[in-house]
Amino acid sequence: MEISTMTSLQNLVVSGNSFNGSLSDLESLTSLVELDVNGNHLSPKFTSLQQYIVSLFLKNNSFDEKIPTSLAAFHQLKTLDLSSNDFSVSLTLSAFPTSITILFDSPPPYPLLASPRARKRESDMGLEEINHGGCMAIRSLPPPSIPKCSHNASSTSAATADDQTCGSPRWIGKGLSCVCMKRKGNYERICMNLTPLQEERLQRLKHRMNVFFDASRQDHQEALRALWHATYPNKELSGLVSDQWKEMGWQGRDPSTDFRGAGFISLENLLFFAKTFSNSFQRLLNKQCGKRATWEYPFAVAGVNITFMIMQMLDLQSTKSRTFVRSVFIQMLSEDEWAFDLLYCVAFVVMDKQWLERNASYMEFNEVLKSTRTQLERELLMDDVMRIEDMPSYGLLL
Repeated sequence: MEISTMTSLQNLVVSGNSFNGSLSDLESLTSLVELDVNGNHLSPKFTSLQQYIVSLFLKNNSFDEKIPTSLAAFHQLKTLDLSSNDFSVSLTLSAFPTSITILFDSPPPYPLLASPRARKRESDMGLEEINHGGCMAIRSLPPPSIPKCSHNASSTSAATADDQTCGSPRWIGKGLSCVCMKRKGNYERICMNLTPLQEERLQRLKHRMNVFFDASRQDHQEALRALWHATYPNKELSGLVSDQWKEMGWQGRDPSTDFRGAGFISLENLLFFAKTFSNSFQRLLNKQCGKRATWEYPFAVAGVNITFMIMQMLDLQSTKSRTFVRSVFIQMLSEDEWAFDLLYCVAFVVMDKQWLERNASYMEFNEVLKSTRTQLERELLMDDVMRIEDMPSYGLLL
């Protein structure tokens, strides 16, 4: 089947396949929101796309035509990775909306402009040659205030206070190298190298995410019992397979069948929520606030879906960071090993709040979950958010 005929396709990911030749015309894919062709040998023509694309990953190919001016009009576009290609330039970065994260090579090709006046304008905006390995040049909005950066001070002692500062969010200046930015004007560079602590905690979290629920394991059985007793401390559980589990919002008598989507970590998340924020947990479990729908979301199953949503949003299983959200979260993880579980609790109360605001019913759960993810991403990228506890919606738990 020709890709161009798959008009309902939303995500096209063919990275790391060493494909040769030109990318076919994809303008007919009206539902496409993500195109990832990183790590191929595609050349030289740039494909036509619909303006609904959100993420465009073109890294490590052989594109050598001009960057199409039409990309600047893609109002849904959030991430554009042009690095490791041979693009010539047909427009300046100032033509792009400031909401787009643009990744390109170091030094960037963008000073190739038509006139000395244009070159001076780009220089004033902060375009500079960057010669340090392991980094990407990135365009982003400046925060309202930027403290000095102490990271790697020995190698940057010659930098001025204006040139050597820490980017947004402000915790980047704590001497950790996960997301270390050098700022000048509206442009930053971001280093994706992880510290040993970040690498250790990320691997530990990945391991948790890869554990399937196993009803034959004693520790998994005990975790289920612990969840029951944390949820209903004054009610005896008759068995691990029982109609009682339906009270919590599981689909049937055996809750182990509902963990397939997110694994054992989704049970750990529910248990963490029940023990850490018991008042909020009970409020959501018992649907105590707001005008409720006739067909409410099932509490426990919703929790499993929230775990799965966060796993997708953070993209932690990928080998390299492709989004700021992932890098920001890894920094938070180095500050607090329970950052994932805390984010889960925030996500649950945000989802319930949006559920009530929409006056939603069961069939609208997926739409509410999507808007919850959008809200979480927005808050994680705020300048003042350095920990999960700094997220505005964290206050919903207290």
